[in-house]
Amino acid sequence: MIANTWDAVFYHETATAIAAGEGYVFQGRPTAFFPPGFPVFLAAAYRVGGASPRSGQIANLLASLGILAAVAAAVGLTAGPVAGRWCAVLLALEPSQWIMPAFLMSETACTLGVAGMILFLVRWSQGGGWIPVVGAGACAVAAGFTRGLGFLLLPTVAAAILWAGARSRGETVRALVLAGAVCAVAVGAWALRNDRVLGEPVLVSTNVGVNLLVGNNPNARGGRADPPGGVPGSGDELADENEAFERVRSYVRENPGRALAVLPLKAARLWAFGPAVTYRAELAAKLGRVAGGVAVGLAQAAHLALLAAAAAFLWRTRRGTEPKTRVLFAIVLASAAVWTLAHVPFFGGARFLFPIHPLVAAAAAAWSARPVSPRAQSR
Repeated sequence: MIANTWDAVFYHETATAIAAGEGYVFQGRPTAFFPPGFPVFLAAAYRVGGASPRSGQIANLLASLGILAAVAAAVGLTAGPVAGRWCAVLLALEPSQWIMPAFLMSETACTLGVAGMILFLVRWSQGGGWIPVVGAGACAVAAGFTRGLGFLLLPTVAAAILWAGARSRGETVRALVLAGAVCAVAVGAWALRNDRVLGEPVLVSTNVGVNLLVGNNPNARGGRADPPGGVPGSGDELADENEAFERVRSYVRENPGRALAVLPLKAARLWAFGPAVTYRAELAAKLGRVAGGVAVGLAQAAHLALLAAAAAFLWRTRRGTEPKTRVLFAIVLASAAVWTLAHVPFFGGARFLFPIHPLVAAAAAAWSARPVSPRAQSR
């Protein structure tokens, strides 16, 4: 589905331009409105299969399989092979893993980058050298240049591994310097491109201000809400972003209590529903009301079941367990906290949870594969 949102139209058109050798342009003009990662990902698929929704969907499906493999491998290394196999089963049965790739949106590609980064850092936590650290940095670039907040998970996961006691402080600092250097090279090159074609060294994208504005205005209730008068739309990305930032600053200064009161609603919207529930209207239109409703219902039921099992894993592991499992505990808890805190300044939405949703399945698998207690065995 290309036209389910304006975002998807943007991704399709910019990917088509990149595949044709025209560069990262939208409607004939250089752009940095969205990070370049997903358009580049789509462009590679378009070069192979043609500029069509089917090519993008196949690429997304392959990315979903990569997510399954990477997360299951990370769980196997931390919670044991049984938990790894359980994780693969849970992700294979989780409806959002198969619904989300049907849409030409950036979440699936971002999630693949996040999953790869976590797998590399888990390998590093178990004595790996500089190669997995560089791999983690490259995956962080892939995730961050697909959704900008993906960059935050690199230091988050590394800090979680340090907190779990798997690597020393010095080793963690050196790893972050090396992985950070990989990120810095990529961001620096992108900023130079933007300075040359846009006149300003934009580090990731020019949509930060707009995303803040649609979550911080008199109409905001936790989700996306267009402000009175709409969002800036002069056609000049840099001017529009500056205007959006100024309108957000003005709103928060004048309504500090309201801006704070809506933060829990944003967090609730992020976590309350399965990622695929975002596309309930599109699924109803594509599959029919009954089949679409069933798909959404299964996605929501799976989401709630995984959350419950993940919460049980975190509760059971809170007071310590063997070191490898503590690493998984720390990664899940820290990633959930940082991802939530990073999103609440903007606005909540089920699809934004998808990049860390496989970690919910990872924790659920670790709980499901818990060893049987001696007391239970004696019954």
